[in-house]
Amino acid sequence: MIVASAEEGVAKPDKRIFEIALDKANCEPQAAVMIGDRVDNDIVPAKALGMKTIWVKQGFGKYWKKSSESEQADYEVERLAEILEICYFFFILNNTLSVGPFNLPYSLNHRAEISHNI
Repeated sequence: MIVASAEEGVAKPDKRIFEIALDKANCEPQAAVMIGDRVDNDIVPAKALGMKTIWVKQGFGKYWKKSSESEQADYEVERLAEILEICYFFFILNNTLSVGPFNLPYSLNHRAEISHNI
């Protein structure tokens, strides 16, 4: 599914673009993950709706200095491959986005670190 801001008439960081995407996907925010490289446009509005967030620290976005809790992504990655590790634990091991009492590390660098925390 693709939601284009030009077609919808709203753009990030307006939360309505996220709400439109969630509605079209028939998905509750708590069951969705926003993966983005901009804290202001991607992470903040998605968190405000209750979505899980993954900040890809690449490009100019990696220099963002967080100034509040609303800017703290649930997970931070430097390589796109790390996203697969996060999704593996969410969707395969837990069959859900809710990981209960388990806390995965913000930076997933190797499988041993992940296994240790679960």
